[in-house]
Amino acid sequence: MVVVRIKVFLGGSNGVNMTPFEDALAGILKGKKSTFEVEYLNTDQIKIQKLSPEQVFDWLLDSKYHFILSHVHQGITGGQYGAGINETTLKWSANEIIKHISKLKEHPGFPNGINLFCPLFLQHKLKWMKLMPQYCIPSLEVRFQESYTKEEVKVITNFLRKADNEEGKNKKFFVKSGFSTNGMGIKRAQGDKDVFRKIVLLDEHRGCWVDSCFIQPSLVNNYEQRVVCFNGEPQYLARIGPPKGKSFPVDVKKQKDKEQILFEIAKNAIQELKKCCPEVISNGIIRVDLMILANGEIVVNEFESLEANIYSKKDNHNIKGLNLTNKFWTSVIADVLSSEDDIYDGEQVIVRKGGKRKRN
Repeated sequence: MVVVRIKVFLGGSNGVNMTPFEDALAGILKGKKSTFEVEYLNTDQIKIQKLSPEQVFDWLLDSKYHFILSHVHQGITGGQYGAGINETTLKWSANEIIKHISKLKEHPGFPNGINLFCPLFLQHKLKWMKLMPQYCIPSLEVRFQESYTKEEVKVITNFLRKADNEEGKNKKFFVKSGFSTNGMGIKRAQGDKDVFRKIVLLDEHRGCWVDSCFIQPSLVNNYEQRVVCFNGEPQYLARIGPPKGKSFPVDVKKQKDKEQILFEIAKNAIQELKKCCPEVISNGIIRVDLMILANGEIVVNEFESLEANIYSKKDNHNIKGLNLTNKFWTSVIADVLSSEDDIYDGEQVIVRKGGKRKRN
């Protein structure tokens, strides 16, 4: 009996994609002739076994098909910036991840090809921000180095003054790692000297991730509007309650008109992202997080994809969000497994977290 092996990187053991993926996979495997063995790996197992990026991607490569359901460093490298450090914290390097994930480029699965280098998938925020600055919060990239020349210091301080003048003169800033996840690699700073201190702090841990950071002003209005898009088309607002005393002022009379303005900005931002980054995974869900500058301009704070929270506290979008997630994974799995013969006539074996589960 020939067994077709599928290997799946789950991400966190309670990742948002686990159940939709498993449901979609089970439905598609029932219609296939082959016998399948499906093996899963999550971040807890990676940390306990202290696996390296090379070991994880070689594990995925030892299969006929691979699937990656999460940002590959999320939940693995969280302690490197001084939060949540424990005996299982790993300090993966971005360069090592990119080096070894490249092995999957020609391997059947998701993602593969140029999509492996999608900046949303890798959470490489600096990449897309530098290519489409007109859509973003004002930002300045700072390379980590032992010391800075007077000219380099002047570039940084000039940016801080300009950004502060434009955003209410509160002298508040963020210093962020180029690859940041779940709030890690993000430091608040008050004033110029504190900005430089936070650059040094991130620099001390740069072996874990990258060679640079970026600075942004802390916006006067820190309320986000999150537009959930599917295949590049806006679907709905994933509503969250605004911070106390905050709103998202758009000069329209009706909420419906306000939503249409936000939808148009989000759609245009995704189109620009696809133009600037042809490697972006643009099918499926992208959440576009919008913020508003002191001058009233609406800009992109973030693009979120695989691990995006697309649900709402105010509106009943849970079912719609789940349906979109199921639709995405069904399409991805069907495409990856399209070369397998249809018409199931054998026993399927599913290996999950060290145990076996048979489907007759």
